[in-house]
Amino acid sequence: MAADADPKVAPATAEAVRPQRRFPAPQLRLHDRQVYVGFGATPLGEGLRIADLALTVPDVTFPFDIAGGAATRYQRKRCRFGYLDLEVGHELFARAAQRVQQACAEHVAGLRLHLGPTIFEAEGLLHAPKGPAPFTVRVGFQPEGSGVLACLFDLRLYGPAPVPAPFAATVLARAAVRANAIPDAQPFGAVGLCFDLVTGLVRRAVPLRGFRVPDCHDARLERVEPGPRAFHLHFAAGARPEVALDAELLSCVEGTRAFAEGEELLARGDLAAAEAYYLRHGEAPDSHPFARERLLGLLAARA
Repeated sequence: MAADADPKVAPATAEAVRPQRRFPAPQLRLHDRQVYVGFGATPLGEGLRIADLALTVPDVTFPFDIAGGAATRYQRKRCRFGYLDLEVGHELFARAAQRVQQACAEHVAGLRLHLGPTIFEAEGLLHAPKGPAPFTVRVGFQPEGSGVLACLFDLRLYGPAPVPAPFAATVLARAAVRANAIPDAQPFGAVGLCFDLVTGLVRRAVPLRGFRVPDCHDARLERVEPGPRAFHLHFAAGARPEVALDAELLSCVEGTRAFAEGEELLARGDLAAAEAYYLRHGEAPDSHPFARERLLGLLAARA
């Protein structure tokens, strides 16, 4: 009878229904005379995942027996950030571009993103009285401390438009912030966004494994690797960036800092005041290339 069943079979039943591990078990890794706790992949949602993540174990003495114990013995220790590989699917960028267009639909009739190795190119249409005005713009990424800067630059208009090219770039950049195209991004000048991906990603992934969240202040964008279906952004502690930086992108970042007052006027949509500002700073032959470009872009709208 069921009431007289041998209780010894209960453990086997319990074993059969034991839930599977949600994530791979952390593993100890050893390279460059550093001991790491590696966590492997962590899915974050459709089109986004941490492909790899590792923390550095401090105060390790050598020789170190990497096979002598489980990585979980370091759960109570305050480990340091080691490296992180973020995988971003192309479809995620496409959805972000759609949200940006919707956030500035009063100005932009369409927007498409084309992915390159380190510079993205976008094309779209601006609403205009005589019909949509085509435009192109480039989006570049640059390391900024533990975060990343994204700037829209080299916006070109291919027809009469109701707004000057510099302000069209501002419209797109501010729409990207409103649409949360990059989570928790903050405006950088008139045409940029500044964001720190690593801290938020580490806070999501590390506690799931029972480890303490490390300080990520020394995380640096090391390189960007394009692929047929996804981009990989590699961050490492104290890394020197291997990202090839575009000269026009560097000029945009430098000019945004040097002419912060003019960029603030542009961001507010005060085009008359912005034009007057850049007349003072961009008219001289030896003026900064960024100021000259801004001035020409603002004056061209009146031609």
